[in-house]
Amino acid sequence: MLRQLARLTHPVPGAGPEALAIAVYASGDDTLPPAADKGYEGVACVDDAARALELVSELYVRTRQPWALRWARGLMEFLLWMEAEPGRWHNFITGWDGTRNEEGPTSYSGSTFWTARAWLALARCAQNMHDDRASAAALRALAVARDSKVAPDVRCIQILALLCMGAQADPGRKLLARWANEIKVLERDGICLNYPEEELPPHIWGHIQEGVLALCSEILNDRSMLALAASSADKLIRPLIEGNFSLPSVQPYSVACTIFSCQQLERATHDPVYGMLVKKAQAWFDGPDPSMPAIYDRRLGRVADGVDNGRVNAGSGAESNIMAGLALIDELETTCTAMGLDALLPAVASATPPA
Repeated sequence: MLRQLARLTHPVPGAGPEALAIAVYASGDDTLPPAADKGYEGVACVDDAARALELVSELYVRTRQPWALRWARGLMEFLLWMEAEPGRWHNFITGWDGTRNEEGPTSYSGSTFWTARAWLALARCAQNMHDDRASAAALRALAVARDSKVAPDVRCIQILALLCMGAQADPGRKLLARWANEIKVLERDGICLNYPEEELPPHIWGHIQEGVLALCSEILNDRSMLALAASSADKLIRPLIEGNFSLPSVQPYSVACTIFSCQQLERATHDPVYGMLVKKAQAWFDGPDPSMPAIYDRRLGRVADGVDNGRVNAGSGAESNIMAGLALIDELETTCTAMGLDALLPAVASATPPA
């Protein structure tokens, strides 16, 4: 999937000479349609660049390969450019010159998914690469997020960012407890919800409440959080994984979310069942059943955008490849170390932005 992400990565001159962003979508023939689901939004976004920065900075920590560091720095430059005002981010650029979309319905500045993801990515960048600018931007995001009112799926991302910055002692610990309790109280029949009015079962796209509660339960010494996380995982996540995600539509991001939660529950409970669920969910990328092609085509280095009504989607955009990389990070680390992928980034850095 790194090869596909390299194909999607392009310079953004307006954001700086080293800045890089990732095209949102790629069709079956790898043309790059812009995001236009709610009117024209743009060609690349903070949402994807932030998650890609998490992936490549983690690979840099694990492998110390120069290409990973260069890629991470390029993505970091883009995120720093997209900060609209202190602690708030726009999401899309309208073209590869770097012009920000300042008013689009999924690009305005605010306490949204993209602002939370930018915060998390820069907090991890500060942690992994010891960059002072990333650290300063993360502190600005924390100041904005402290009193924000957001849904649990966004709050979970904010909690992960807070944990990167240290939440074992006050005042971070008090904020962590308040935010974790917001997630804890929003449940029905022992299942974590994404918003108060949601019908059961909750959607799993972006749903990581169980994993975040498992993490928080250890830091806060709150067994009730772990109990809810396990209950919700057993009622919601386990049947999905054991049923090979037999939903009308399922995306790599959704599968990656279940993997994250089961990994955190295995670590917190030491229950091997969660480890088995992780392996089974990871196997989905090889094809939900023998009659279907693999979601992750290792020969082409390409992850499909999901399964819709029993058919593998021909597209292979940024989110699918990034989230598959995070879900299969151990395999990806082994591949990177074995292959030596330093040729990826020179090609990316010298690429001509699409028209």
